Amino acid sequence: MGAWLLSIVGVITLGVLADILLPDGQTNKYVKGVFSVITLFVIISPLPKFLSSGFDIETALNFNAAEFEIDEKYLEGIAGSTFSVKEKGVERYLAENGYDGATAKIVAKTDASAKLDYINVNLKNVTLPADVTHKDISDKVKTLVSAYLETSTDNVRVLYE
Repeated sequence: MGAWLLSIVGVITLGVLADILLPDGQTNKYVKGVFSVITLFVIISPLPKFLSSGFDIETALNFNAAEFEIDEKYLEGIAGSTFSVKEKGVERYLAENGYDGATAKIVAKTDASAKLDYINVNLKNVTLPADVTHKDISDKVKTLVSAYLETSTDNVRVLYE
């Protein structure tokens, strides 16, 4: 592997020297073309050997998959940060649509996917007009939140506690 890299560097160095030493013109173009072809051949020269010998990339790179593991705490932290930003966005969006004081809490799925399972929207601190029923508000909030998060209205739970 080291000899192959050394031969690539050598061919490229010779090509640069030839480019510097040769005058501009037709000859220089032909020499550049020849060195390009030689460089290409030097780069691909080990491929037939690798293909015929059952070359294994993991062995060549000293890669051992058993040494790597998923950092669950890090992924949970990232998901938590993402959910926190989305929660604040939902609260801001609801405030812009007349539901100032609403709070949102995203609940993730229990598997390792860190995807939204459902979202609780609490309207405890929202002042509702007297002529509006909780059912009307609930449906409207579900529609707004599901549109904002691009999820189903079934994933939105409206609470008044």
